[in-house]
Amino acid sequence: MKKRGSDYFKKRLANRLVYFPLLRLLIFNFWFRLVFAGFVLLLIFLAMFLPRIWRVTPPGFLPLIRISGLDMARAWSLKRSALRSMAAGDSDRAVYAWQAAVRNNPADSAMLRGALTNFLRLDRPNPGYQGLAVGQTLWLLRLSRTNDADVELVSQVYDKLRLYDPALRLLGPLEDRLSPSEESVYLKALFHSGQMARFAGRWQKSAGKRSNIAPDLRVYHAAYRAGWGPSFEAAAGRKQLEAALEDPDQRILSNRLRLLVCAHLGDADGYRESLQRLGQWQSDMLIEHVIYWQLLATLGRKSEAAELARQFAAFAKKKNRVVAFVPTSAKFARSVVPADFSAVKCGAGEPALAAGTRWPSTCWNTMHRSASVVSTAACATDSSTRSMRPDDASVSPTASSRSRSRAHRRLARARAIFARSSSLTNGFVR
Repeated sequence: MKKRGSDYFKKRLANRLVYFPLLRLLIFNFWFRLVFAGFVLLLIFLAMFLPRIWRVTPPGFLPLIRISGLDMARAWSLKRSALRSMAAGDSDRAVYAWQAAVRNNPADSAMLRGALTNFLRLDRPNPGYQGLAVGQTLWLLRLSRTNDADVELVSQVYDKLRLYDPALRLLGPLEDRLSPSEESVYLKALFHSGQMARFAGRWQKSAGKRSNIAPDLRVYHAAYRAGWGPSFEAAAGRKQLEAALEDPDQRILSNRLRLLVCAHLGDADGYRESLQRLGQWQSDMLIEHVIYWQLLATLGRKSEAAELARQFAAFAKKKNRVVAFVPTSAKFARSVVPADFSAVKCGAGEPALAAGTRWPSTCWNTMHRSASVVSTAACATDSSTRSMRPDDASVSPTASSRSRSRAHRRLARARAIFARSSSLTNGFVR
């Protein structure tokens, strides 16, 4: 019997597949098989790389976030770029890379921590960065379910932005197990919230445990002794606070705390001196000017207070800035509103006084960085805190109403604090 070779079977198979040209090429052409396999693999890769099908939020977390493989790759590349910029000391450039990385993968806790760590390195953060940082702290705490390490990082961000009301709400439930860094922020939050008795008790408790107390905390304790401590310690506290004014590293903090002490004691001249120094260093804030006007009005110098308010309004218009604050009293409001100020509606609450040339749509856009400033009965801003709420209220039908109700509650609380502080029996909060 004649043996048939492989060519015979190939010819028979080719004849059978005469009507299936693709199969014939796959079987008989090696390079075509290779290209076809690569094309199929490319389609599978694109199907898994481009659609947003990869869940990145923890199980049970809402809202559910899915991203694509392309988003992951971009986030990874931007993260490397941000780390290189941080290593080179270019924190400003690193900000853009971190924010872009977080936008591509918003549920990556490591990227949020990197963005906030870089924010802490900025000497004078852009107002736009501040709103982003606050939003990222809240988002990180949700993602990590208030992880202890994240609590410390978030508390440092709040301290840098002087957001002591949120810091107090964050650290209060954990006051029995705070780290040294968190303890420092908690003491500052107690001081700025006017809880001086708790500050003193906490100071004694923490000072006994630590031998090396941070210099800024010593300045806080000196301010407490000068304004709220026992009378026999007041002179020593004032002397220590005055000495801190000469320290280049502590001069801004010591002047700012001296403002609070002078406001509490009714020392308008001392308040003006510290406020002028802060103005020379471009570190003064509207709330500090408002407290000065209120102090003058309380001491019977209402005409001087009204004139200073009008000058400030003229400055705001000249610089094309928006400033707004809650009236310190009805009489004081009537004395300055007609000529220089307009009203800004704050939700369902009473209008706030506003001066400037660019009017915000709501009081929410005039808040200075956080509710900490609103809780002292004044708010000012060069920017908005849009990152704290959706830009488009239609995304969530109740978002707008929630924002208005929050603003209303904060303003009501602010008016109560101003009513207490106007008697100068309690210290002013920042």
